Amino acid sequence: MLATTAKPDGKYTDGEKNNRAIFLDRLALLYREQNKTDQAVSTYKDMAALGGDLKDRGIGGEVDAYRDAHEWTKAADVAEAAAKAAPDDRDAQILYAGQLADTGKAEQGLQILKDQLNGKADDRITYLTLAQSYLRLRRWSEANAALDKAEVFSGKPDDKVYLYFLRGTVADKQGKKDEADTWFRKVLDIDPNNAQTLNYLAYMDAERGIKLQDALTMVKKAVELDPQNYAYLDTEGWVDFQLGEYAMAEALLSKAVERNATDPTLHDHLGQALEKQGKLKPAVAQWERALVEYGRSLPADIEQDDVAKLRKRLDTARVKLARNGKATRETP
Repeated sequence: MLATTAKPDGKYTDGEKNNRAIFLDRLALLYREQNKTDQAVSTYKDMAALGGDLKDRGIGGEVDAYRDAHEWTKAADVAEAAAKAAPDDRDAQILYAGQLADTGKAEQGLQILKDQLNGKADDRITYLTLAQSYLRLRRWSEANAALDKAEVFSGKPDDKVYLYFLRGTVADKQGKKDEADTWFRKVLDIDPNNAQTLNYLAYMDAERGIKLQDALTMVKKAVELDPQNYAYLDTEGWVDFQLGEYAMAEALLSKAVERNATDPTLHDHLGQALEKQGKLKPAVAQWERALVEYGRSLPADIEQDDVAKLRKRLDTARVKLARNGKATRETP
């Protein structure tokens, strides 16, 4: 489609640019789902070359593609170049600040965000971004303080959707599950089709082993809204796992891993589904891959308790495999 609609001189009307951007975006997402990072980045560069708002979307896509692949330095380099090229562009500065917070330069990133504040309505986005940064740094009180500031500029119901979602996330990360549940349901009161919230709430309930049928209904709705989202497929698979539907869980979790091979949680979940079906050797392979990906992950994305549990599962499985192998060799 891109080749068919290409113009040799590279000159497109605004309508043609928008259509071309849609094709480029879809193609880049397909590359990302196949873990073809270089091709995805190249495609986003073509989008950025269209100029205007599409330039920002293309650059943001490059950053996201590198982040998917856990190539944090490359993501930061792209964002830094964009920020230096447009020092007065708030979006470019916010993008760069987010990468700094994830690459060991948190205070520098936070200061860049604070420098964007001007007391006007667009401070809402900056405060929400500050809250996200504090959340990833596990600085809960500062995250909530930033959300309080964002709420001042959130008069319309639609403005409160992501605000409430972040409040729920902060509560969840602190172990305040009931409070988190309340915030997420406030989001759904405003936007019943908010796939991100449906997924988060379903996953949180699955982790707690409660209201599993309700969780399944919610995540199925999220998957229906966004069928290609690997995180939603993972949640549906994990709910099925908690319900004891291990074969069904394996099928969904395998699809999730195909779409994102760098997320350690996906490999861990798939390993557990395989183990429950007696498929110990492939389970071990998934858990070993999970440990590799944990080693490539950002500290903000790692729960040390999850890693410890994974290591214990892996060690136990390796012992079982060794015993099974010994028994097989000793059988006449």
